[in-house]
Amino acid sequence: MNKLFLFFISLTLSIATVYDQNAAVLIREFTAKNVTSGDVSAVTEIFRNAVLGTKKFRIIEREGLESILNEQQLQLSGLTDNKYAVEVGKIMSANYLFCGSVSKLGDAYYLTVRLVNMETGEIENSWDANSPSVNNLANSTKVLALKAGGVEKVNTLNNMQLSEYTAKTIAVKEQIAIIDFNNTKVTDDDLLMAIKNPEKIKILRLKNSLVTDRFMNEIFSKMINLEEVDFYNNKAITEIAALVGFAGKKYLKIINFFDCNMVTDDLIIKTCQNNPLIEKILFGLTHTTDRSFTEGLSLLKNLKYVERGSCRSCKGKPLLSDTAILALVENNPTVSILNLPSNSLTDETIGLIIKYLKDPHHINLNDNKISIDGVNRLKNQFPECKVTIQNYIKFIGKEYNDQYILDNITELSKEELLYFVNTTITDEGLIFLCKNSKMLKYIFFINNALITDKALIEGISLIKNWEQINIKLCKNITDKGICFLVDRISMIKSLDLQKTAVTQTAIDYIKKKFPNCSITY
Repeated sequence: MNKLFLFFISLTLSIATVYDQNAAVLIREFTAKNVTSGDVSAVTEIFRNAVLGTKKFRIIEREGLESILNEQQLQLSGLTDNKYAVEVGKIMSANYLFCGSVSKLGDAYYLTVRLVNMETGEIENSWDANSPSVNNLANSTKVLALKAGGVEKVNTLNNMQLSEYTAKTIAVKEQIAIIDFNNTKVTDDDLLMAIKNPEKIKILRLKNSLVTDRFMNEIFSKMINLEEVDFYNNKAITEIAALVGFAGKKYLKIINFFDCNMVTDDLIIKTCQNNPLIEKILFGLTHTTDRSFTEGLSLLKNLKYVERGSCRSCKGKPLLSDTAILALVENNPTVSILNLPSNSLTDETIGLIIKYLKDPHHINLNDNKISIDGVNRLKNQFPECKVTIQNYIKFIGKEYNDQYILDNITELSKEELLYFVNTTITDEGLIFLCKNSKMLKYIFFINNALITDKALIEGISLIKNWEQINIKLCKNITDKGICFLVDRISMIKSLDLQKTAVTQTAIDYIKKKFPNCSITY
């Protein structure tokens, strides 16, 4: 195979809008030194997207590349490497080539990128970055791309640096492009001191922070070039401040609103209207409804990742319907990760996914109203897709008792998986549930001191075909109850007996009766 063709096979090219008249570039797949190919591909993709975001270059693609190269093979054979670059530049109308490497030494990662002039074949510039661990590798790659894109004195302001210097000192020393205070309880005062050039910031991560409306009004509203924002689990920012803060954003691609009190349908809709190129959005456990999908997400054109889980046993958290999914998938066939647990979705959603989505990679519809037939249809349509669908409701807390079982038995009897943790349900409640259940195959009854062998003998043993039973931390379950159970059921695939009173003698008995059962004890 011709050397030029091999040179091009290693180039990773992508489509980008031409923002201005700056140089056209090709980006070559990074080389690896003691790093997996998967990590290297991820680094290359992150670098490409970050370079594109600088708007300093236009990244080009040439369809029919392979045929063009084949046409040139004979006349281009025998050229030196520098001459390859020159000839390639002519063929592709490219001015520059980015080529980089990722190496690992111990736990640390080291990145290097060189800029090759495709008119002369000479290396014009190079940049370095490093990461103390794989957890920071993505950030370091983005910093490297910002340097290559001409953003001077790029710095990542994070919790490690805040412990070493005061926020004020950091702000004076360097221009900040990435703010990462995930899981640090950072406050308004910390950020107001640190951030002097909010318009320069492209990435803002404030997971589990303590920032309030003050930060939103005084700083966040001025971050007009943000591309990624994470407010995970923020309880202090109000809806009004959020609407004002997000109003001027036009370049957002990644948003995490999970479990944020500020998030409403109006915020999602306005944000989608202003940022049509959003690729990833998470807003589970919020007070949003189908409107966020029908009037918001339906406007997006490049959406790939959606997370909007709820909680069917949580009061005040609206559940999505099939209508929301229609609006989503009909307008976003490129969605590859769909994470919508604990809603009110039915087999109609399965049909919509099959009809509209092109190549999903992971679909999580746990705790919805999907039938076994619907699950099988989805798996048959997308055999390479990871499908996670189990119908269950989580009941967590002492407010769930025998009376709750009695009052809700009509709905509970239709479930095939039930999940109870730290409840005050007694033997009588569990027995009543099992006597009336029609589809129950999975039961999680974790950390309940009121459940005894009686519940197994008079209740759980009535259901003959079990997929999974988890009675971890139920300290009153003994050999008597568990042995009675296994003698009367026909099947059990998984059994969790951690921190019960069950002994090794009973464990051995279970293994003999059900040799293929997975037992945790």
